[in-house]
Amino acid sequence: MKITTLGSNLAAVAAVAGVEMRTSPFIQEAEAISVIEATDDFAGTLKIESSDDNSVFTTVITFTGNATTGVLTQLDQITMKAYMRANLTAVTAGKVSAKLLA
Repeated sequence: MKITTLGSNLAAVAAVAGVEMRTSPFIQEAEAISVIEATDDFAGTLKIESSDDNSVFTTVITFTGNATTGVLTQLDQITMKAYMRANLTAVTAGKVSAKLLA
């Protein structure tokens, strides 16, 4: 099993550059596990997005952290596209990271 990072310790609204999925086991149409980890004070929304062309992205996973609920980690099975990225669309506190396991 290998890990690739889509975004680490994200704390400001921004879309991270797309990561090309072309090195095994991170290849287009392969299955992976997305791992989203947040600090206990994270309040915001992180999306994992996919794209065939690194231009138009589609949301695959949405993680909403609320500092009062204590949800710190989310795991989901996904199918990778040619490019994958983390997009922090809202944040008021804390940090969040996104990785893929394959």
